[in-house]
Parts: sequence; structure tokens; C-alpha cells
Amino acid sequence: MSPYPNAKIDLEELARTIGWTEKHADYVIVTQRTIAVVEETKTAKKDDIEKLDKTIEAIRNGPLKNHMPKSDRIIAIIHAEKRTDPMIPKLILSRNNANTIYRIANCDEKLREILKQHGLDP
Repeated sequence: MSPYPNAKIDLEELARTIGWTEKHADYVIVTQRTIAVVEETKTAKKDDIEKLDKTIEAIRNGPLKNHMPKSDRIIAIIHAEKRTDPMIPKLILSRNNANTIYRIANCDEKLREILKQHGLDP
């Protein structure tokens, strides 16, 4: 069983604690089998995808590996307040695979819907 049942972890705080200085997402929500990596932003940009990628890599093989439970699946979400550049969805769709799913949420309701679809109650 995960020590983080449906826990929301502030990555800024964790990064300071462990001395991790790379670009990263804002927070993760962790359950026993799934981790949601969330980047909060006003307008989704290519840089936000890079932050998700770096965070996922750090969870799987880097400095966050020992601070997160091993997960079957990672859901990477850009939560943007404004409309998204039409290029961003195309860029993230190409990153989807069996163990990592990228999504975009343009409002709080959509974010909750995505989390719920993947068994993560916010």
C-alpha cells in the first residue's frame, strides 16, 4: 500500500527539500497505482510540456524516484486558465504511451473530470 493514499504533494517544496533544481511541474497527486503530474499555467506553452517530461523522468529514474511510490501509470496534465495554442494538443498526443497519458484541462471542472477518469479524486 502506498504511503500516499490520494496525497497531493507540492513539488516546489519537495524540490527545495531534496535540492532538485531542474524545471518541474507544480504538484503531483499520488495513489497506490497512479501518479498525476500537474502543471498549472495561464496559457499552455511548449515549456509546460518540458516541465511535465522532466518531472516524469525524475519520478521514474531520477531524484524523485525514492520519494514516490512505484506506479503503474502516470497522467501528465497541463491545467491552463486560458485557451490553449492548437499546437500543444498535437505535441502532447505524440507523447502518450501505455504507461504515460498526457492531457490538457482548460478549467477546474475539466481537471476534476480527468482526475476522476483515472481514479484520482482531487
